[in-house]
Amino acid sequence: MKKIALAMICLISSLDLVASERLKNIIMNAPSDNFVIQIASIPENGNLEKAVKENKLPKRLVAIKTKVKNENRWVLLEGIYKNQDEAEYAAKRLEASNARIKPWVRSIASLKQVLAIRSLSD
Repeated sequence: MKKIALAMICLISSLDLVASERLKNIIMNAPSDNFVIQIASIPENGNLEKAVKENKLPKRLVAIKTKVKNENRWVLLEGIYKNQDEAEYAAKRLEASNARIKPWVRSIASLKQVLAIRSLSD
């Protein structure tokens, strides 16, 4: 599990490389009953680095493209957790450290759905 989490940790300055097939594969191969923390969702044409800086978001986030309701979006994620309780605890700590962050704990299964939709439409 630590290997998967470490593989997801990237510097925000290299966001253009983060939405690679490798990252999609990590998520697609993660157990569906695991969880991630979603920090933000930004339109595909939005400036990720600017959003991170303006909202003082952690720099250990990763970004991946999704497609929801026919709209491509970047989602900023933090970590993979083996259960919802661990993810909720981590989300509360993130929110306590930065009032601008409104983290959303979501299942890997829900993330796979929007990644799969995007993959089919590429």
